[in-house]
Amino acid sequence: MLTAGITYFEKAIATILKVQETQAEALDKASEMIKDSLEKGGVLHVFGSGHSHAISEDVFWRAGGLGPVNAILDVNLTMHGGGAPTRGTNLERLEGYAKIILENYDLRKGEVIILYPIQE
Repeated sequence: MLTAGITYFEKAIATILKVQETQAEALDKASEMIKDSLEKGGVLHVFGSGHSHAISEDVFWRAGGLGPVNAILDVNLTMHGGGAPTRGTNLERLEGYAKIILENYDLRKGEVIILYPIQE
């Protein structure tokens, strides 16, 4: 059992180091964009569909968390809205659906939206 744990941690650390080596510049740029937007009174928007919506919920409206965060949530893109599990998958690929979702939110020029990618 201990060997499996060490292997897991070794792989997790290797993944973090790879992200640091390959994405540090992009992460620095993104954090600078978020900082600039927030300093100007903007809001950080977060969106994910499927299981990724949970990440948006996790950074939104948290005690002690970053206040100006807006989770863009659509129950139809989760398993919570009922229906077949494929409903969300079909909707997230439907042309024009994002526009329908975003029309319900106050998005302003210069604000940042973090989109959690769909894994295929």
